[in-house]
Amino acid sequence: MKDNIKSVINYNEVLETDSWNSIKMFKINAGKAILPTGKIVVGDPFLIYRKKPLKKSILPGEYDIELSFIDHPTAGKRVAFARLIINHDKAKYWELALMGEEDLESVKEGEFFGFPVDAGLACFVDYQTCEEFNQAMDKLEERIKNSNYYDDVLAAEFKDNCFDKEDPKDIGDWVNHRFDPEKNQNIVIFSSGFGDGIYPVYWGVDENEQLTSLLIDFLTLDLE
Repeated sequence: MKDNIKSVINYNEVLETDSWNSIKMFKINAGKAILPTGKIVVGDPFLIYRKKPLKKSILPGEYDIELSFIDHPTAGKRVAFARLIINHDKAKYWELALMGEEDLESVKEGEFFGFPVDAGLACFVDYQTCEEFNQAMDKLEERIKNSNYYDDVLAAEFKDNCFDKEDPKDIGDWVNHRFDPEKNQNIVIFSSGFGDGIYPVYWGVDENEQLTSLLIDFLTLDLE
């Protein structure tokens, strides 16, 4: 019986380059994800209500979030990969990050389980913090009828992190959002490549079978 699914792609090369198939690439650091439990939820930030964390967890702590962008000739700057860095050891292979309920026997080579995106956004957040973030969104709705958490709270933060503040079309691609300034917790939210879809998440595993990072592939590049 299968207990994991290894990616046919080795992501090390694309994560270390500044160009892929003539498409320019660059990275930014989106700050640290605060993980008080080490149990990680990955998903669309508006679709993670009562979502379970990944089956594998890491030590509680604060971990850098690295966003790898492509500078597409027609689509512009897009987040191609989002990575939570556990350490800087090189991954020997990449395996699907699962929640433990998937039927692995049904998956054929090259297929994957992924998470759905419907708002053009994805996130890394601690399982405990995820519940409190959802409560914060509910409280805003209770306080302000017909409120919209993105428009009313997040949009300004996204704009603060945009590449060109003079460009009205540049609405920003990421936020390191602290929804309760009195608590040491956050949710790191970023745009999902070309938009909505189903996207895979992978653990990087080193030669000692230890986790090195957690990666979302937004399927913007042909890697095979």
